Amino acid sequence: MKNAVVILVLLACFSCETSSNDAVVVDIRIDMTIEDRQGNDLLNPETENSIQQDDIRVYYEIDGKKETYLSCHKDKNVILDNPAGFLIYPEDALGKFQLSVFSNPTQGEAITIIELEGHDDVTLKAQVSRENGNTIVRKVWYQGNLVWPTETNNGPAYVQVVLD
Repeated sequence: MKNAVVILVLLACFSCETSSNDAVVVDIRIDMTIEDRQGNDLLNPETENSIQQDDIRVYYEIDGKKETYLSCHKDKNVILDNPAGFLIYPEDALGKFQLSVFSNPTQGEAITIIELEGHDDVTLKAQVSRENGNTIVRKVWYQGNLVWPTETNNGPAYVQVVLD
């Protein structure tokens, strides 16, 4: 239910006017796992020195400034279900917790910065397209490398982050 509300809010925020027969797609979610060099799941609250929800901040680089997900929506009279711009999901099929962030929706090259208290920032660069009212992440780079889509990573947008 929470995902449905988030999707509806995103549709309201980023959609252009369309006729009643047109569908609008907003697909700007990027999922990631975060591990240390030993492979420990740092999003799992049972892991020593894990990253807690209060340790995470999501920013967008817009016109050379860092903007929060919330600040990008404050003038749109929208009540956001998740004003932090991210969600943490419990263990997936691979046994890892996942952090899902809503990418910077700026068309073209869009930078999303995830601050993790006590760790280096995670910076993602995405190629975002806006066509026919749709806003879609087409590619994602992490540490200068294209990480999605690739031959081995061609499902939903996914990044594996390994921290020191």
